[in-house]
Amino acid sequence: MTTRAWLREQAHTAAAASRNEEDYFSILTDLGITVHTRIGPETGDVIGYSLSTSGDTAAGEPVKFGGSKLSPDLSIHRLRERFTSQPDAPLTAPPAHPWRQAERSLRIAHAALTDPNGDVHRAQGEIAAFGDFLHTAALHVPHPLRAEMQAAASAFNRANRSMIRADHRAGYALRNAGQELLYGTDSAGDFVIAVLAATVHLALAASHWHEQREHHQQAAAAQQAHARLRSAYEAQAAPILSELIRRTPPTETVARYEGVLRATLPAQADRILADPAWPALTTALRRAEAGSYSSASVLTAAAEGRELDTADHPAQVLIWRLEADGSRLRRQAAQWL
Repeated sequence: MTTRAWLREQAHTAAAASRNEEDYFSILTDLGITVHTRIGPETGDVIGYSLSTSGDTAAGEPVKFGGSKLSPDLSIHRLRERFTSQPDAPLTAPPAHPWRQAERSLRIAHAALTDPNGDVHRAQGEIAAFGDFLHTAALHVPHPLRAEMQAAASAFNRANRSMIRADHRAGYALRNAGQELLYGTDSAGDFVIAVLAATVHLALAASHWHEQREHHQQAAAAQQAHARLRSAYEAQAAPILSELIRRTPPTETVARYEGVLRATLPAQADRILADPAWPALTTALRRAEAGSYSSASVLTAAAEGRELDTADHPAQVLIWRLEADGSRLRRQAAQWL
């Protein structure tokens, strides 16, 4: 990674984690980055800044990169627009369940992007906040997922801005939810299963939103982020699915469930049976029956959660919905998959 690219990534992450200008410059300094500010001769206020690292010099002088040159949304004026849209007061106590607010905020942002009559400035504000959210979330997930999350955040940097001016107040809840993930007390596992699924679909919604407005570069960047987030989600889901497959019930039980499936969801049965996750679904059905639920009733209830036509893996969708009966976290995730 070049010095410019590294500084850009650090600056985006610092901005996402900051509530004001002082926070931003302080975080950068803590990262070992030198901040060079330009002061207005009349007002004495900061009117611009540049960044440098100790290892990058020319003729004995540090090579400086202006904020706006690193990325347009890192200019001092664009940063101030974001910071003034949110209270700069520090958190008084660690949030107990930040994933709940994160999932809720992602849902609200998704609704804003998919509303055909929605305000475009609000939608752009939610997209910008989602870019910040990805940067802070990448610091919170378990280590095996961080590379994918960081790559998704980096890819989305190009998608989080356009010629449409963002209403940053609209994205305050999502941006704040991302910052609270840094200080929350719940486990990363709780966050991953509920929120990763939501980020996958919000990235896809952002891509579609940009496509509708012929923002081709932004749409492509959002698609890249979507692919990375999907990869991270699948990595988190894989162990759970593998364990369910390992516990696949006997052949005669699987055959009975196939009959129930064809009777209950005839229009989707062939696609579900062709899904590699079908054996895992039979395990989930057996668990439901062990809890005194009929396989037909739980399949019907799961199918009502969200249409299955657009699902790439309909059996996997149903698994999370069935598993949601015993876990509020998975119930949250099931509504997105």
